Amino acid sequence: MIQPEQIYADENIYNERLSLYKKTEIVARLPWHYLAAFDQYERSKEPNNNELVAISFPDELWYGVGNTSFHQDIQSIQIFGGIGQDGNGDGMANPNNPEDVLFTAAQ
Repeated sequence: MIQPEQIYADENIYNERLSLYKKTEIVARLPWHYLAAFDQYERSKEPNNNELVAISFPDELWYGVGNTSFHQDIQSIQIFGGIGQDGNGDGMANPNNPEDVLFTAAQ
C-alpha cells in the first residue's frame, strides 16, 4: 500500500521538474515539453532513477577531451571543446547540477 507521504513526495518532485523545465524553456527558448520528453526518454532507460533530471553526459563530452582535471569553469570547458553549459549563472558547468545539465541539453 502506498503511503500518503510517498504521494506528496512524488508530487513534489514532479512540481520541481516542471518548474525546472519551464525555467529552462525561458532561458534556452526551447519548449518545456521537449525538455520533459528528452528527460523522460533518459529516465525510461533507467527506470529507478529518482534524480531531478535523468539526462547525463559522458565526462569527455561534458568537459572536453583534454580537460583531464575536469575543471568546471566555463572557460576551461570551452578551451577543451566540451559541451557543458552554465544553466544557473554561477560561472561553472557542473554535470551534477540539474540546471546546468538541462540547459546543456537544450543547447
